[in-house]
Amino acid sequence: MNWKLILKTGTRCGYGVRGFVFFTAGLLTFEFALGLGRNTGTSNKALRSILEQPFGQLLLLIIGIGLVRYCLWCWIQMLFSPEDTDTLPWRRWFHRGTYAVKGIAYGGLAWTAFDLVSGVRGRDQSLSQLVYSVLQQPWGQSAVIGGGIGVILVGLKLGSQVVTQDFRDRYRFKQIREEGTLRLLKVARLGWIARGSIFVLVGAFVVQAGWQYKPGAAKDSSEAMEALVMLPGGRWILMAIAIGLMLHSLQMLMEARYRPLKSIEILNQELLNSQKNS
Repeated sequence: MNWKLILKTGTRCGYGVRGFVFFTAGLLTFEFALGLGRNTGTSNKALRSILEQPFGQLLLLIIGIGLVRYCLWCWIQMLFSPEDTDTLPWRRWFHRGTYAVKGIAYGGLAWTAFDLVSGVRGRDQSLSQLVYSVLQQPWGQSAVIGGGIGVILVGLKLGSQVVTQDFRDRYRFKQIREEGTLRLLKVARLGWIARGSIFVLVGAFVVQAGWQYKPGAAKDSSEAMEALVMLPGGRWILMAIAIGLMLHSLQMLMEARYRPLKSIEILNQELLNSQKNS
């Protein structure tokens, strides 16, 4: 069995599936900003929207499989951290933790996709209920405020990737020969700002809920964007976020096509070396 080929194709499929989900979420958000949709687009709502389309169950099944294979890549990164051998130990552990969180998050999204395919339509867990449960603890207020600040920092980190990412290391430049494609890749990176802004919004509402001791003030990503519409110029901001999500979906498709999967190459070389030594 050529595990390298299976894992590589599965990982690229995972990136493509993520791009499809982000595009659907961005499209739903854009429709809501124009007043044409019922709600904004989160990943779960995007999956429910896909289910309503022709051949929706088949599409969701493919998406679920792609997300599972992407989770597998995240867990390999978490367990072996093959790309971080030359970095500081604390950075390696930070990256391991990041991939673990991503693996859990996209594993849950894959589970939702399979549930929808099988006819199970569970309700989304309310963030305000979770905040209420935490606030009942003796350390609850500090934990909620700290958690909200952490979400804000994650959002700022995501947004900063537009500037801080090493663009040449992230893609196989030798295979990008058309100047238009290169410009498209650079424009697509602006989608990180949209993702980051959503995290900042959610984190700000969580901090407010903890500071004021009002669990109902906490809002998930969908509720936060719906509240954004009520602010002056909020619809224009929401349109920008929606366009950013669609740009991010384009980047995921570019990742599937041009990103070098160094971890798979490194692990494959280690496997060959171990076989030679044995």
